[in-house]
Amino acid sequence: MNKVHGWPVVTAQNCFEIIRECGIKAWPEIAPPKPIDEYLRDSTPDQRKEYDRFGPRSSVVFHKSPHNGEPFNGFTTAFKPYACVFALIDGMVPVTAEWKHGNNKITLVPPCGVLNKAETALGNLVEGMHRAAEREYLEETGFTLKSVELLSPNSGIWAIVRNAHVPCFPFLGEVDMSTPQASSKFDKMEHLQMVLFPLKEWLWLMEAPHLFEGEDDFCLEACARDVTYAALRRMGKLKLV
Repeated sequence: MNKVHGWPVVTAQNCFEIIRECGIKAWPEIAPPKPIDEYLRDSTPDQRKEYDRFGPRSSVVFHKSPHNGEPFNGFTTAFKPYACVFALIDGMVPVTAEWKHGNNKITLVPPCGVLNKAETALGNLVEGMHRAAEREYLEETGFTLKSVELLSPNSGIWAIVRNAHVPCFPFLGEVDMSTPQASSKFDKMEHLQMVLFPLKEWLWLMEAPHLFEGEDDFCLEACARDVTYAALRRMGKLKLV
């Protein structure tokens, strides 16, 4: 297994096998899912704190249709905004491979993360997202970013719009290769693997759906495609027809 900066260099065809060899796999289910109201009714104080920290915030919204004058009740769930950073290292794309409980799949995406308390306290969403992008990239890769450039409007882009509030902030990063690579710092419950895709291999993985046939435990996150093409366009590596 060829490694650069301590990470496996993978191709579109062998990435699934290598990621499995690194120990990334689905977490076993120890109990069936249950409705949130039932869970909270029977929860312990620690479980309630866990929900308050990580749980979704669902609301009913009330409007009137301007088309027929009828009242409209909608249901929406708010999630924390998150940053996703595309940056090249030695011409390759660092990508995280991590099993995620929301889709029960090993998900491939460039480094991502949400605001921490200090970044939220800034009161300026765009500044907070810039700092979150820099911090998450350093924590997951060990590399310091020399610069980050927002590739979306200041309000972000929206992964879901009908019944959820999920803004994503894609960034183009430039790695400061003059600063030594530090050790990665993952959260207590994080278990992920960084891999390096040569740029052509990463693009092929996104553009060749047949590569995922028989690999049902893997998927691409939507923002992976968004941030990649937006970054390559900004870098002048992607020409419009």
